[in-house]
Amino acid sequence: MNKKLIALAVAAAAIPTLSLADVVIYGKIKAGVENTKVGEAGSNNLVEDYGSRIGFKGTEDLGNGLKALWQVESKIAVDSGAGTSFGTRQSFLGMEGSFGKVRLGYINNSLNDLGLIDLWEYNSDAQGLSLFTRTGYRLANSVRYDSPDFGGVKFNVGHGVDEKRNDGNNRHTTYAGIDYNANGIFASYAYQRNADQYDGDKAGQVHRVEAGYDANNLFVGLGYQQTKGNYGWLGESEVKTREAALTVGYTMGAFTPKFSLAKGWNMKEIGGDTIDNSDYKQYVVGVDYAFSKRTVGQLSYGKLNFDGKDDDVRTVGFNVVHSF
Repeated sequence: MNKKLIALAVAAAAIPTLSLADVVIYGKIKAGVENTKVGEAGSNNLVEDYGSRIGFKGTEDLGNGLKALWQVESKIAVDSGAGTSFGTRQSFLGMEGSFGKVRLGYINNSLNDLGLIDLWEYNSDAQGLSLFTRTGYRLANSVRYDSPDFGGVKFNVGHGVDEKRNDGNNRHTTYAGIDYNANGIFASYAYQRNADQYDGDKAGQVHRVEAGYDANNLFVGLGYQQTKGNYGWLGESEVKTREAALTVGYTMGAFTPKFSLAKGWNMKEIGGDTIDNSDYKQYVVGVDYAFSKRTVGQLSYGKLNFDGKDDDVRTVGFNVVHSF
């Protein structure tokens, strides 16, 4: 009897603790089928995952307007279950208050927060703006500060430390961004500097700006990016690049037809000549259908053309995204 009473007391004591926990489970399941053709080779039918993920996040009120926050997000491959592990996407611990937000962990750089004009779900480069958005990613061993909202304007700064600096290479990464969003108008600028990124000890740099209108069922977004360093597409390195992208979409009931155009100009060798036939052109057309607020289907066709090469990519596909 005493053992039962002790167990009951322990359980009762645990209930208030559990009720105070503020944990949210969220994610997206994204999968589809596609037919892809590269160059003159035969086409290939694929069943693909389009970036499925599951996450856990929570907060704790610390008083005086301060709260702790955390997040652990992981990739899921619903097509095969392969290559997944825990905490493979944005995961962090931080504090938030009237001063803004500070986080430590595996965190988006400012460029990864952009990609506002990439409205596509895709696996093939031809079906979305993956070339244009390739400079956006998550940084390991990173600290980031995000400001409060000042009348629609916010900014952020961050730094990814090089924990192997004693090997003679400097891999520190510094980034910053500023965003405006009000009355349907948005505009963002992001910058990143990668130390010792090319030619031994020269820093690589990325500049990207995106702006547009998103209201009244209409989306129009335009982006421009230029880089210097090892940021070339198709593996080219130590180059300067320039590229632009445009996306337009309009929602009519459950349907949202949309299209994107992207252009990368010929790359230039740093301190050298233009690299002929190193540009690309791309278009994507498609339509979303909202089965519900949380489930959306997408049918799309994209073509990515590399001048002077015989490996153009053409892809048609259909996918479904369910958010939870």
